[in-house]
Amino acid sequence: MIKKILYGIGFAIFLPYLIWFNWVFLSPTGIFEEMWLFFQPQDSAVVEPRSFVCTEPLPEFTLNATADPTDAQLDQLCSCVFAGLTARDRGISRTLVEGDPSEISQADIQRFIPKFANALESCGGYKL
Repeated sequence: MIKKILYGIGFAIFLPYLIWFNWVFLSPTGIFEEMWLFFQPQDSAVVEPRSFVCTEPLPEFTLNATADPTDAQLDQLCSCVFAGLTARDRGISRTLVEGDPSEISQADIQRFIPKFANALESCGGYKL
């Protein structure tokens, strides 16, 4: 009777390991996932990109994770981006920042996003 209880406890302890072993070594990608986790740097910290706000009525935006522009560079970038937008896009930008975004149609917002990104790129925003 005691042997059956000990076997039951042993199996209960061994069962999670058995499930893990089957998942890691018998699934098609299991061993690769396990290796990927093993070789990740332990002290790697997730770097959140900084967001930037302009004095011009432009939406808040992010640049690459290592971007650290000075105030003068940011002012120059913002004025360049604002000048690179059409009058209609400036109105959309102004409404997004100062007004109610629900006043703008989703189609206008979807057209504005790539234009804003192109203006950021042409002004060198992604190189800062």
